[in-house]
Amino acid sequence: MAGVTVKMEEETEARRSARNQKLRRSDRIQKLMEQKVKAEAASKVKSEAGGSSTKKKSQSKPAKAIAKSEPAKSKKAGLKSKVKRGMGGTGTVHGVLGVVDPASGLNGKIYSWTDSLGTAALLDVMAVLVDPSKNMDKYYVIQLVTLGDDESDSMSDGDDEEDEKEDVEYAVFQRWGRTGTSGQSLTLKFDDLEAAFKCFEDKFKDKVGLTWDTRANSAVSGKYRFVLQDFTKKQLMSMGEGNVGQWQYWVDDNVDGKRTDWYDYDSMGNLLTEQLYLESQTNSWLFQRVVQSGAWQYLVDLQQMTQTNVVHPAHTTRRIRRVPPESEE
Repeated sequence: MAGVTVKMEEETEARRSARNQKLRRSDRIQKLMEQKVKAEAASKVKSEAGGSSTKKKSQSKPAKAIAKSEPAKSKKAGLKSKVKRGMGGTGTVHGVLGVVDPASGLNGKIYSWTDSLGTAALLDVMAVLVDPSKNMDKYYVIQLVTLGDDESDSMSDGDDEEDEKEDVEYAVFQRWGRTGTSGQSLTLKFDDLEAAFKCFEDKFKDKVGLTWDTRANSAVSGKYRFVLQDFTKKQLMSMGEGNVGQWQYWVDDNVDGKRTDWYDYDSMGNLLTEQLYLESQTNSWLFQRVVQSGAWQYLVDLQQMTQTNVVHPAHTTRRIRRVPPESEE
């Protein structure tokens, strides 16, 4: 028993040492990022005053992804918010408004922070490349997700294993494809927040053509366009029935022997159309979508409330409507 006790104490000391090293490294990263933000702010003030400044590019080590294929597990899956400092602002792990893409299989929370200019944003991106004249409609999802928990419970229950501070991992999840399909996906994992955020920023700039800080600027030709999301409604939608509108299409041509009436979309089609509708409500330019449905493609016009089969020789157009959910009544 004495030998086992010594061994356990050695393992505990080793974990504490590793944790302390990680905390010291995080403190160094924080200080470097704060210095960078202060320097950029000073440069901006000087420039606006008519002065000139030379901006030096900071050098950082390449992002190193931790390749893991299994879904991440977290002991603490509650909707707590954890606050971090770094990257020029106050960071928060959102478990309330953030909705991790179900296709990711990740058990975590969307990361968010308020930058030095006071702008708060969830690191949850939907970008689209839409051109109805070419029957083109593609999407790209990018999310920065915090896996695990970075703070131990404030109240000790006497269990040494549970009281140990849990290691934190960060995942950058990406999913892309034609609208209406599940597409392809890629998950990159990191043990360092700065590296994960750099990966997120780099991918965003590659697809959208803008930096994360300039995402509100005009769209770049030939690139995906950043979509504003209503995260409150997105969260409600993820909660299921009672929060999702019912979409229906009108039949008056006896197709498949159906009598003249309104007919419900199937469950998958209904969820997708509700998502496109919510996106159109916060992005006035995004009212025409080309949706892949099996072998067919439909031009869905959310202003005229019509759907047109653009593949079928008859180019059949039908009226559509949305029956509001209980939460809107």
